[in-house]
Amino acid sequence: MNNARRKELNKAIEMINQGLEMIEEAKDIVETCRDEEQEYLDNMPENLYYSEKHDIAENAVDALETAYDNLEEAVNQIEESTDHIECATE
Repeated sequence: MNNARRKELNKAIEMINQGLEMIEEAKDIVETCRDEEQEYLDNMPENLYYSEKHDIAENAVDALETAYDNLEEAVNQIEESTDHIECATE
């Protein structure tokens, strides 16, 4: 690998790391909202258990859990890709 390509790949790694920081921040926001919605659902009065409000909250928790899991998987995939790029620059 010549120095010019190595320099470009190091630039790419830096950009990826910046993106990862933003994804991690977004993931934290999703996690907080999921936890708050779950708490709202857990504290919902019994007479609302079979209501539309309960269903909406439950669906929101499920969707946020899926979003969180997908973001976590994306982070793992991106980190793995970064490892491969770093290996190529050696």
